[in-house]
Amino acid sequence: MTSRECIVRRHRFGFSLVELLVAMGIFAVLAGVVLVNFRRSQYRDAARFAALQFAADVERMQAAALAGSAERSGAVAYGVHVQEGVADRYVLFADLIQCVSSGSGECTANRMYDAGEELADGIRRLPDQVRIQRVLPAAQVDMAFAVPGGFGVIVPEASELRVEFAHRALAERWAAVVNAISGRSVTFRVP
Repeated sequence: MTSRECIVRRHRFGFSLVELLVAMGIFAVLAGVVLVNFRRSQYRDAARFAALQFAADVERMQAAALAGSAERSGAVAYGVHVQEGVADRYVLFADLIQCVSSGSGECTANRMYDAGEELADGIRRLPDQVRIQRVLPAAQVDMAFAVPGGFGVIVPEASELRVEFAHRALAERWAAVVNAISGRSVTFRVP
């Protein structure tokens, strides 16, 4: 075998350094594109998850009221408290009968969240970078379901509660809308 045949044979097997660098560069660009799209879908999913979790929590409060749940002794209603200014969480609560000590001895339940009425697992923190962007019908809303019966009441009075969740890095928004009477909820992407 001549030296020329040896050189030709050596070049036929394997890749040159330039070919390997080009292939690695193409792979790096494709991996970057995939990673950016993956992150964006994770952000979208975080806002969607928050809206779905909120709707599930409302349904949980209605189920607790229907069952006359013993999650909290003395509860006359179970509900959700949402406040626009507190954008990173909402509260699940059990409305308790409170007696006025001003001599009248009157005991009432206001179907609203008062300090100390949250459930043991009732402070619901939203996923990172997700916030409550908008609450309708007002900036602060309580939705409670009466025990027994599970009939819904929204304070201030309205036929439905709408809470919009948004991701801080994207313009992606998801909403959960809950009917006051039936407690049925719908989640959808806000255009």
